[in-house]
Amino acid sequence: MSQLLIGAPAPDVTFLDSQNNSFALSSLRGEPVLLIFVKTNCTWCRSEMVNLAYVYKRVENVKIKILAVFVGQDSATAAQFAQEQNLKIPLVTADASEVQSAFDLHRVPTFVFLNAEGKIACIYEGATEQLAGIIEQTILAMAGEQELPEYSLVGNGCGIED
Repeated sequence: MSQLLIGAPAPDVTFLDSQNNSFALSSLRGEPVLLIFVKTNCTWCRSEMVNLAYVYKRVENVKIKILAVFVGQDSATAAQFAQEQNLKIPLVTADASEVQSAFDLHRVPTFVFLNAEGKIACIYEGATEQLAGIIEQTILAMAGEQELPEYSLVGNGCGIED
């Protein structure tokens, strides 16, 4: 389980967008953010991203920035995965060692919610049957600046090194 502290500032890592433009996570401050850390070779990520694509359709107009962060993979691989899975979630790539160290990642998928000030609001690790509902409830609470639902989620997933 991640050792990041709820309420602590999020590490300011660098991402690459689909056009290979780099940007810092801190540039997204001002609105809540959901980072979904995934890998294309993770069976659990593949199955959950299908469910999360439906969640994204339902909440795409809600005030929260959602990014699928492909760990240690290039933009072409991430784009191919997104196309195969029919994902409309904005995707970025990140250096595996940088995000693994910065976010204390042990497995994918991992979901990190940041509040508008760039502080860690909650973290869910792994996949579970109820994940899509948990993520949707948390997104709506974050966007509405409401109290977050109380879930402690550590489900199935793939090791970050796999």
